[in-house]
Amino acid sequence: MTSQNIDDLQRAGRLIGRIVLLIGVNVLAYYAVPHLLLYAGSDLNPIFLPERPYWVNGHLREGLSPLYRAGGLILFLEEVGLLFGIYKFNRWYCRFLPDPQGLVLAWLISIVTTACILTTGAGYFLIGWLYSLFST
Repeated sequence: MTSQNIDDLQRAGRLIGRIVLLIGVNVLAYYAVPHLLLYAGSDLNPIFLPERPYWVNGHLREGLSPLYRAGGLILFLEEVGLLFGIYKFNRWYCRFLPDPQGLVLAWLISIVTTACILTTGAGYFLIGWLYSLFST
């Protein structure tokens, strides 16, 4: 083997290692983001929406739709922020590639990760909806 072949193998090994690490971080994000959103929806959102508007004279208020919409909007903004952070990390990490390939790889991995996260979120919503439908 010549030194050129060894250099090519080392360069290919570094490239494969970086791509594997990039995919690993996105898989970790796939598992972490739904749990972070679940935590945010149950424990952090009451900071922005206190419990006082839910109750009137010691009884649960009847028209809670605006409060649930506000909670959903806050949760949506949190999700967009997390997904934007994942994209910015992918874009930053893919800078080792030339610009068109790095941008395409960052977009591709971000789109796949976002689709997986949204599918998981829709599954959680569907399970919760079915549970509330059949639990009574």
